[in-house]
Amino acid sequence: MKQQNWRDTLLSPTWAEVDLDAIAHNVRQITGLTGPSVRLYAALKGDAYGHGCVEVARTVVEAGACGLAFANLYECVRVREAGVTAPILLYAGTPSYLAETLVRHQITPTITDLDSARAFSQCAPEGYGVFVKIDCGLDRAGTYAEEARPIIEAIMELPRIRIEGIYTHMEAGSGSDEYARWQFSRFTTLIEKLERAGIHIPVRLAASSPYVVKYPEMYLNAIDPGYLIFGLPLEGHPEKTLGLRPALRAFKARIIQVRTTMAREQFGEEASFDTSCVKRYAVLPVGWGDGLHPAHGNGGPALVRGKRTSVLGAVNYEHCKIDLTAVPEAEEGDEVVLIGRQGEEEITVEEVAQRCNILPSQVAGSLSKHMPVVYFRHGEPCTIVGPTRECLAELS
Repeated sequence: MKQQNWRDTLLSPTWAEVDLDAIAHNVRQITGLTGPSVRLYAALKGDAYGHGCVEVARTVVEAGACGLAFANLYECVRVREAGVTAPILLYAGTPSYLAETLVRHQITPTITDLDSARAFSQCAPEGYGVFVKIDCGLDRAGTYAEEARPIIEAIMELPRIRIEGIYTHMEAGSGSDEYARWQFSRFTTLIEKLERAGIHIPVRLAASSPYVVKYPEMYLNAIDPGYLIFGLPLEGHPEKTLGLRPALRAFKARIIQVRTTMAREQFGEEASFDTSCVKRYAVLPVGWGDGLHPAHGNGGPALVRGKRTSVLGAVNYEHCKIDLTAVPEAEEGDEVVLIGRQGEEEITVEEVAQRCNILPSQVAGSLSKHMPVVYFRHGEPCTIVGPTRECLAELS
């Protein structure tokens, strides 16, 4: 795609940019840390944390991920229909009445009880693999580690399905080593009991992103990182020791109008910003409906013409304003960066997350699906994905 033409194909003056090379680099860094004996299931929930599940799925598989993991069946199906053939694990939460859909698309289900296992046993082909989720401290979906053995033994008696994997997701809590190791010990104690009973489950997975860097003893033979794949900051920044790169390259909008502030003789205090100080401002076609957090308003950062400025007043559903008083050369059509680099200035995901008091993953994850996403390889745009809304059924 020619550099000078790709922007003309966008039907939106607001868009996100994703660096696929950064994602591939991060996968290689993680697998280099864990070694070839540890399988990497790339956790791509939430539309790959807002980065787009299909393009990211293709990239992580090419970079060495052995499988994918999603929390949403729609995303599993989208990835399958896009031609991705790698194993897909669907996390717990999908009702068992959808068992036939999972089987039809060769998606590995998560089993949390005997009833859901029976549903798959009734419709699956011989030898269909399932994963069992163990609750070791998160107190969410799963079966408690201390109660899991009889359930696993009962599942193994069912026809046609086989337990291919067993996994847990651990609660971070206060972040203490003692709490992390207590949860992990509940999981490994169960595995040891199963092994002594002659039950060997091939895939054993416990370590997600917060545990991959800090606890190598928790690798077992599989991991399912999410944040690390996208170079998203973790508490204490352990991801920096791996040399990871941010996948969200930019969040941008074009100026749709430049305005000179009109001083108010009345109701000046009711204006959305101080009209006595701001001489010139721009209107941007981006708001909280696009994923610009409301807390980005009233001083949140923006870059235009390589200079740092700020958002004026509140962020509305589809618009916001930025101060151009110190950027007199700015004009309609200029690119404004809300996340990313412009010239020597940069606004990072971490900076935005800190200002808005949210997690870095929530910054990218909140980007609207009605915006186009431009994917980059080798510093050049390679693919543009626009929003799509297909009709699933006519109910009249």
